Amino acid sequence: MPLQRGEGFFEALFGFQEAEYFSTRHQLFSKCTFETKRRHTSPDIQGVFKERALFEHPSLGRCHLISSGWHSTPSVAHLREETAKLVGVFEAQRPGVLAELREAPPVLQGEEEVSKSCAPSTASISSAEPSTAPWVQCSHTTGKSEALHLCFPNAFFQVASQLNALEFISPDVTPEDGVTHYVHDRTQGPACALACMAGTAYRNYLLHPNYFNAGATQLTEVGESQRGQQALHQLSLLDDLTAYLTQSHGTSTSAALPKVEFDHFYRVRGGYFHPTPSISGLQDRLGSIAASQGTTLTSVEEALISRLRIALAEDATVTLPLHHGCEDDTSLSTLHEVSQSYNSALSLPPPPLAEVLDNVWAGMALLSRIILRGTYEATLLAAVQHTLRSLEQQSEAARTANTRSGAGTAQFRLPPIFLTKVGGGVFHNDAAWIAAAIESAVCRVAPLGVPLDIRLVHHRAVEPYYAQYFSSWPLRRSM
Repeated sequence: MPLQRGEGFFEALFGFQEAEYFSTRHQLFSKCTFETKRRHTSPDIQGVFKERALFEHPSLGRCHLISSGWHSTPSVAHLREETAKLVGVFEAQRPGVLAELREAPPVLQGEEEVSKSCAPSTASISSAEPSTAPWVQCSHTTGKSEALHLCFPNAFFQVASQLNALEFISPDVTPEDGVTHYVHDRTQGPACALACMAGTAYRNYLLHPNYFNAGATQLTEVGESQRGQQALHQLSLLDDLTAYLTQSHGTSTSAALPKVEFDHFYRVRGGYFHPTPSISGLQDRLGSIAASQGTTLTSVEEALISRLRIALAEDATVTLPLHHGCEDDTSLSTLHEVSQSYNSALSLPPPPLAEVLDNVWAGMALLSRIILRGTYEATLLAAVQHTLRSLEQQSEAARTANTRSGAGTAQFRLPPIFLTKVGGGVFHNDAAWIAAAIESAVCRVAPLGVPLDIRLVHHRAVEPYYAQYFSSWPLRRSM
């Protein structure tokens, strides 16, 4: 079948057309080298493992290896512990750097302030208060995902995805359908996945679902036949949360809460959330868990949040300059890396009218708010780590340069953190839930004391609801 417009990127990047699943997997497997390591090597951090695939370009060979990015699936709990310790390590190794940056935040990359506020003076909804931490600089911006990936080396991108870290237009799509079809979906998630196609090919054809679902703590050799997501063998970033929700709780006979089936409240197919009628009892289940443990409903919600996982692809090659097969000096000179977090909200049906709201919708809404809080917090925690790595690299580069030239101190630049509205649009998550989750995440990471450049991306213009909710955030032009 002849390729349609835009579908030639796979062959340009990997040297062959995407075809039947197993033959494509075999060719990718034969063209790459796998590397694995712990997320962090500090002895007091119990890190999960991460893996990347390095692909040889068909015409460039090993001169320009294309990286999938370091992939891992940390939980919110893991990221909380890990990030706090890494901030301490950074402070110990580079005393005073973060304090200086908090006092005088660096100039932001590629940004021009257009206005101090996006909100009309008659804003009628409750707006988020300005951040009490001025070193966390938040703003609205507009732009297309492809252009942002090309213009901002070392940036951090939040990607709207599914619970399998892939980009399926419906739950009927499977990994066997490949990734070339992503080019026909112009939404944010597929655009980001296309921008770093080596990572996307890895997640579809070469990632081992069991390895990442389990949060592996020991390395094992994984052969070709065990790799790749398939229709009946997919990653699920919700599994740890679901296990806690459905397991038995309590120790005494009188307070014990029995377990229920794993798919009692919902099931996940093709990365999509499918509620069962039992979701109507979710609020009661959380209350019963709290009673059996002698704790509060808030504590149970926090326990669920802590078990949510996101998928990270750190230091992934932006492959867009290679998608048209022109490997000239210009396209090669623009190659750079970014980091991405793949996040999914719950895919919900359209909300019912207010007068017919029922317990089923209430259960879905409750779980959706929990998922959103977890996914934004996890993303910003990972972005804090990304920022620390960037500052560390800049500090080391400045030290080396200063040793040679006797120049002054480093001039730091913060890597931009591009957030998206996860769960908006066809997933029908309410804008109020999304905005509240963003606000909560910013408040969670601010006390870590790491300067951040957070930008909420809108496609063409700032959406009125977010302009009003985050009325203190300026509008900045990123392009």
